[in-house]
Amino acid sequence: MQFLPYLVKKISVSMFSLILICSLLPFRTISSGDYFSKTYNGIQTATGNIIASLSLISAVVGLVIVLVLKNQQQKYLISTISIGIGIFSLLWIESRTHGAEINNIVVTYHLGFWLALLFYLLATGVNGYQYVKERK
Repeated sequence: MQFLPYLVKKISVSMFSLILICSLLPFRTISSGDYFSKTYNGIQTATGNIIASLSLISAVVGLVIVLVLKNQQQKYLISTISIGIGIFSLLWIESRTHGAEINNIVVTYHLGFWLALLFYLLATGVNGYQYVKERK
């Protein structure tokens, strides 16, 4: 069973790294009929929105915590909190524009957004499981 903590650490690092890579993919498109259409990646979205920047910052913090912190229980607790902040921020962004068509402006979310959300959810399971296991 000595291999499991090593594997969980690698999975956590991979999840946070994949979330950061997803921020380079197309995140959302803002369009207005035939007048204009602009696609933004996750980093561009984060620079224009304080809540979106929380998602990106929480991924960086989670990655650093998993790599640097030695206390296993604190590591998984803090990284799970950062994951929660990331999930909250992504869902908040999406809920603010979901189905909204204001002045004929439509916001569409793309693969980068949905993959980042998926990896956040997977990281929650891995880190949450490891935190509960460390408490026993």
